[in-house]
Amino acid sequence: MTENNAFTDSALSDQVKEFFRLFDSGKYVDRIHQMTSSTVTLDVLDVFNYEQNKKKDLKLFEILSKTPKTFLDATTRAVKEIYLEKYGSEKTDLLDLQIKITGCQNDISINDAIRHRHRNILVKVRGLVNGATDIRTRIIEGIWLCLKGHKTVVLDTNLTTVHPPTKCQDPKCTERKFLPDMENSKTESYRRFYLIDPDRDERNDTLIAEAKGSFVDTIRQSDPVELTGYITFEAGRDKAVHNVFHILNEKKLKEVNYQITESEKEIFNEYPKREGFLDTLVESVAPQLHGNQLVKKAFILSYVGATKWVESQRYWIHTLVVGDPAQAKTMVLIWGTKHLPNVRIATVGATAKGLFAGQKKQTDGETIMELGDMVRLDNKGLLGIDEFLLMEDVFSIMKHPMDSGVFPSQTVGGHADLPCRTPIFATANPYNKGYWNTKQTLQENLHVIDYALLSRFDLIIIVRAKKDHEEQMRVARKILGQQDDEIHLFNEEDTVKYLIYAKSIKPILSDESKDAIVESVGQIFKDKAKHLADDEGLDLGEINERLTGTLTRLAIAYAKLHLRQTVSVQDVVLAKSLLQEMFDQRGFKIGGGATLIERVGEMIFEILKKFNGRPMDYEEISTELVRTQPTDDEAFNQMVSKGFNVSENRQWRNVIEYVEHSGLVEVVKKKNPRTIRWKTDSKQTTLDKK
Repeated sequence: MTENNAFTDSALSDQVKEFFRLFDSGKYVDRIHQMTSSTVTLDVLDVFNYEQNKKKDLKLFEILSKTPKTFLDATTRAVKEIYLEKYGSEKTDLLDLQIKITGCQNDISINDAIRHRHRNILVKVRGLVNGATDIRTRIIEGIWLCLKGHKTVVLDTNLTTVHPPTKCQDPKCTERKFLPDMENSKTESYRRFYLIDPDRDERNDTLIAEAKGSFVDTIRQSDPVELTGYITFEAGRDKAVHNVFHILNEKKLKEVNYQITESEKEIFNEYPKREGFLDTLVESVAPQLHGNQLVKKAFILSYVGATKWVESQRYWIHTLVVGDPAQAKTMVLIWGTKHLPNVRIATVGATAKGLFAGQKKQTDGETIMELGDMVRLDNKGLLGIDEFLLMEDVFSIMKHPMDSGVFPSQTVGGHADLPCRTPIFATANPYNKGYWNTKQTLQENLHVIDYALLSRFDLIIIVRAKKDHEEQMRVARKILGQQDDEIHLFNEEDTVKYLIYAKSIKPILSDESKDAIVESVGQIFKDKAKHLADDEGLDLGEINERLTGTLTRLAIAYAKLHLRQTVSVQDVVLAKSLLQEMFDQRGFKIGGGATLIERVGEMIFEILKKFNGRPMDYEEISTELVRTQPTDDEAFNQMVSKGFNVSENRQWRNVIEYVEHSGLVEVVKKKNPRTIRWKTDSKQTTLDKK
């Protein structure tokens, strides 16, 4: 015992046993009797309350707080004695006991922990697990046999591992060579984790945390955690002294900063039904940024992402934003890092090691695999990369992980593949003096990026400088905070919570949406062939076999934004509309023609408007369609020839779904005959604008 403690080791164990038996009607004794995992969890506050109620200066709380190792040793003895009374020595000998300590209020930072200020004191730290060693086994009570067979017992007193004895316990024996009796020695498994401060960019300050027992498998690399324990010093292989944090309790921190209540979900479920919902949501993201709706839309879709529809296809959405300088290309990213969980920005100079993973030697001499943001953010958020064109060194290594979501760590000396299903939102200025040259192709403007890498990006957005003086005045007013009173946005908290909620939705593809995707892809490739026939020198290399995956990902992301459990034809139309807008930036009218679904839908809208918005059932609508059908539209005539039974004519069913999800009509009667009408007071929607 240390001098400041009031008890001998035996007396302290007796006091702990008394605490177990008396506190809260003996709840700790019940736990000990019923424990199945050999783990006893002790709340610090219970010890404090026990002392206050006893009104005696027992010093249990002080010993636990100031010398937790001493308290743990006494607690271990007390638990074993209580367990022995209940189950006998045979079962107690098999007890692999672990004491968990919770409720510590002594909060310190990672930096404080490594500055030697809190040695052997019960503390709590928050950090990010940046690396880990393999599981190790060490001897804590070694049984050693000399060459003459004498037994020598050596205990671990430094919390590291038992070393061979220097002499035999038999006073008459002079042997100096010993062999371990591993069968009778006591061992324990442990793993070391390396903690960094998640709010600091420096990677030099690392706290070594040691986990034993059940903690070994509960903590993973990239986990944000809150750990309770105590710190000791230890000499490394190079004799340098470092801090080891002995974990007594761990808690993984929640990665979402905003908790969404059930009542809020009910409110959010009504948002997509509002007039102009999508435009309002887009404007509410980075509201200080004037215009750049296409960039905002791309950011939202990349953050929300898609869901897996088949095993071989990726579901995360990559975006590249390029164009003239000073166009606030990174402003949306900066807004995201401030308000959304798990959004980070990598800048110029980032290496493959920094982005994905690499080996690093720690202060204790261990070499670990240190994780980069692409791996840390796996399936969680989004990584922004600024000045992407200046990171040519990592282009070749990025191609495979961007598509597969797997980083082969053997490229940096590792032995396992690491998951990196993280969407990239990259920004860059063009290669030619920073300005976009409309006379050059996409690849010529970007120069250092080949089509193999470009094809990994689902969206490539071009941002041009605003030439019109009126537009420049609007930008100036926005910068100066002169808002338009008529603009109604979602407040910041609701915007963020809504995006987090939408990200959690997992819609599935319907047969109707699959048909719409196939038709849209066919139309885009048909238009591409027409363009190439008219101009053989036209560069359309970015439109390739990856288009189906891109359109599907975007359609699923749009479904998530509308909180739909099933992807609708309308989501496919919105996705195709976005691609059309993106290709239009480059002067390519790809997919400019309307698909059959859109053409028939427009005809129905005209019929409903013609009849002054009165309710019409689909039998009336189909009759009017046949009467006014365009005889030269082959696809339309073929659809009509199959009849208007939704169970037999899938194309007609697709049209109905498209019309009813357009936001332009109101379903008056859902049961047969299903009846709809034109919203006579409806404003022009996002779909109309496209």
